[in-house]
Amino acid sequence: MQSDTIDPEWINKEISEQLSIMRNRGEGQSLEFKENFPENGYDLGKEIAAFASTNLGIILIGVSDEGELIGLEKMDNAKERDKICQRIEGICNNNVKPAITPIVKFAKEKDSIVLVIEVPRGKQPIYYAGNKPYVRHLSTSRPAEPHEVIERVVEWSQTAKLTSPTNPENRQFFSSLEDTLVNVIIFTDEFEKRQVNPWLEEARIEFENSAELLRQYASDVIAMKEKIDDQLYDLAGILDKAVSHRLTLGSESWKVLLGFVKEANHKAKILKADFIDAKTNNVQEQQEIENLKQKYIRKLSELEGRANSMAEDGRVQEMQHQASDIGYNLLRLNHFAGKSMNDELHNVARNLHLIETERIYIDGGKSIFRVLSMLQEQTSKLKNLVSKS
Repeated sequence: MQSDTIDPEWINKEISEQLSIMRNRGEGQSLEFKENFPENGYDLGKEIAAFASTNLGIILIGVSDEGELIGLEKMDNAKERDKICQRIEGICNNNVKPAITPIVKFAKEKDSIVLVIEVPRGKQPIYYAGNKPYVRHLSTSRPAEPHEVIERVVEWSQTAKLTSPTNPENRQFFSSLEDTLVNVIIFTDEFEKRQVNPWLEEARIEFENSAELLRQYASDVIAMKEKIDDQLYDLAGILDKAVSHRLTLGSESWKVLLGFVKEANHKAKILKADFIDAKTNNVQEQQEIENLKQKYIRKLSELEGRANSMAEDGRVQEMQHQASDIGYNLLRLNHFAGKSMNDELHNVARNLHLIETERIYIDGGKSIFRVLSMLQEQTSKLKNLVSKS
């Protein structure tokens, strides 16, 4: 039963309201539980590195592996909260390489305080903890195999070369900016399909991380020379509004939030069209994009071929994650294509990316069959697109 006392300002009310749902959902691809704050920084560092390498993730500290509410002591003391935040900052700067910046919040259920660490998907191909590369695999953070590291680095190096502004000295700036704008566009485009948790919270993590990156770009001398600093600050501010807006009962609150999201989507698309696409029209780069698309199409076809056996082995969530990851990469590549973006490919990639939001129920296999059918349908559409091109 929830306490009748008014929660202090440092308690995140929205996550608090969702905490019991998240606990009941259990650990998975984007959710990790820890009963206590680890004494060894490496134990937390590997979880953070794994999420940064793989996907947006939430770590709940003060929850047992079975989802039981444990809570953390002394969190009503500001010095203790600051101490924990400083330890997390130290882990992210010293134990995790490259450094990553998570978002730290506190939630309350009944009278128990839970530490919430929201880890964004990093911009680098792979992240290390204790000099070991880590990836997230279902409910486990494990060391990456050598071939996984190589594959991620190769893919990252290929996509990193796709943005080629007129001035080569500005390449890194515009490449990083495009990467962030594309993420904003993808997650704002899909927002109405992610209006329940954990997908709503994950979208907000993406917005919060992107807003911080946009502010960093806006303060760069290149942004000021190109006279886009004010537009970048403006977009960051709108994303902040989408993050901080508190949903209440009734449709009006949702409409306000959706208005912020749609405004951010519109402004991100204008920025990309005016300052990225207008500078990028290289035949070689378009061919590189096409080669990468073909690679992901082959990966999807291979996944579809073993999807039934994965389902029989109880690995549906793993299959969903792999399909979603392929969809995400196809979406990014299609956005990198700029003016030549294929609308049909965009729709297929978007449906694949959203397949992770399909819930599996104890319903005699009906929900599993629905997911398998979705994967088969999108794979078939993708193959038809390839055959027509």
